Amino acid sequence: MACVRRWRGAWCVDFRDGSGKRIIQRAESKQEAQERLAEIMRGLKVGSYDPTLAKTHLEEYAPKWLQIKQAEVKPSTLTSYEYALRVHILPDLGKHQLGKLTREAIKAFLGNKNESGLSRDTVRVLHATLRALLEEAVESGIVPVNVARRAGKFV
Repeated sequence: MACVRRWRGAWCVDFRDGSGKRIIQRAESKQEAQERLAEIMRGLKVGSYDPTLAKTHLEEYAPKWLQIKQAEVKPSTLTSYEYALRVHILPDLGKHQLGKLTREAIKAFLGNKNESGLSRDTVRVLHATLRALLEEAVESGIVPVNVARRAGKFV
């Protein structure tokens, strides 16, 4: 049985994956936990979400994602994605597991980049790159929800 509950002072999503292994994921708010649980349950029913893949690190997934995008986007967009990943995203967020990446971590990352003096357009490109990368991870069944989708405004 899956549920959303408070555990050790934080909101958590508590569920069992397709193989019966118990998984507990932290969330920043009750609403975020409920949304994540709904996505997880939908993915488990359809068979499109595999929690073991969520342990993939961002730095491992990014090159695979760039290869996928190579056939879908213009060369200039691909260059922009490569730059954003190489210079900004992977040095700061590369060690994070895709499944443990939170909306708060994305907000903090973008906020820090905004405060460090980067242009508004560069921060927008960083957010767009993260959002596109995580959307592909959702479609591939690696993570249940795109935490960068509603990360807020930074520009």
